[in-house]
Amino acid sequence: HNGEVSKAEFAYLVHDESIPGAMSTVLRTYAKKLSIISGTVAGARLRDEVAEAVVQYLTLVCTKNMTKVAWVADALTNRSLPMNFTADILRQLAVNVDNPDKLTTADVGQTVLDEMVRLNETYVGQCLELMSNPQFWADEGFDLDDQPVAVERVTRWVVQAKLREPELLPAQGMPALILGYDSVCRGAPAGTMLAALPPMSRSLVLHRKERHFQQLRLQSAQKRSKLYTTALSQSLRSVVLGGTMASDPSGDPAQQQAVNKGKMARPETLKFAAALAANASTTADVF
Repeated sequence: HNGEVSKAEFAYLVHDESIPGAMSTVLRTYAKKLSIISGTVAGARLRDEVAEAVVQYLTLVCTKNMTKVAWVADALTNRSLPMNFTADILRQLAVNVDNPDKLTTADVGQTVLDEMVRLNETYVGQCLELMSNPQFWADEGFDLDDQPVAVERVTRWVVQAKLREPELLPAQGMPALILGYDSVCRGAPAGTMLAALPPMSRSLVLHRKERHFQQLRLQSAQKRSKLYTTALSQSLRSVVLGGTMASDPSGDPAQQQAVNKGKMARPETLKFAAALAANASTTADVF
């Protein structure tokens, strides 16, 4: 036995006389959770809040209604929503893997990425490239320590989605940072090359992250040299300010994340969230 409940088995289960009212209990539980998520989606105003609420919705419906998953996947890949928002969704899907309170044990990220890649793999690759950029990660207020693992997970989902296609085109839809390894994989079977991409993406993001911090240190040094050009100003900085500038960052990553976090969602994103919330609320009322 594969450990899964088929449609026929589920029908026997909910009509089993030893557990009366099983069907109504299942439907009421689903409707209640859907109603709660609908309210969360409707009330979200910040981009990361909307992304988190949408992923909660996908987590609930991905094993129950692929039509709704396809509708959300289409909205995320047809360019009607900002690319930053789609990248936020990809990041949230990856982070949600470690959420102990998620509503299903199914691989939600793989299910969603399968549909997104099927609809527009090139755009998915562009979104993956964006979320692989440390500057984007920092601007969104995300923890840079989470980026390598998140990018590796999303890359693996994209690879698995492509491996399910009858024709494998390794380069199509893949982010630019991964294509840098084309010379390493050249001549290898398509499946072998694709399977090697997730760990490669993680290594490349770690390299980008280090360059990002180097650039920040360089910018800070250049700013300091422009402000304190004379020996007197440098001496006063050392004596009065203790050798640091008043505008110097504290070095606490959490502080910078708090400053950058909280970007308002774009009007089109809020319109999408409102439509999704209304649909979820209507479905909950039906049940």
